[in-house]
Amino acid sequence: AHCSQLNSLSFYEGSDPGELSFDNMPALKDVSYWAANVKKQHLEALIGLPVLTKLEISGTTLNDEAAKVLPRLSTLVDLSASSHFGLEGLKQIDQLPSLRKLDLYHTDNSNWTPEQAKLMFSKIPDVTVW
Repeated sequence: AHCSQLNSLSFYEGSDPGELSFDNMPALKDVSYWAANVKKQHLEALIGLPVLTKLEISGTTLNDEAAKVLPRLSTLVDLSASSHFGLEGLKQIDQLPSLRKLDLYHTDNSNWTPEQAKLMFSKIPDVTVW
């Protein structure tokens, strides 16, 4: 299917994007993997999208290894991420050059505190740590 005008795509709770390719979706601005069964390869599939500005990866099991892909999503302005990222993952998020809004979810299993995160991301105008 040719989806050249598609600008938003969502996968929810337990859905599996499979071997998805975004090659024919150059207008895609907003991708939500909220609680979806995603892996590092699903972040890698987003690399090169020219206008991707918003990504939702909360509720996923993506970890610090997957977070290494994030700095390559250079057009990302708005990110919502869950606490499966440790300090190393947060460092990767901090390398996003265009990030202006960050919603970060902390749990008792996180190896960082909300205060640490707020300090680390002080250059980002809109940061919320839940």
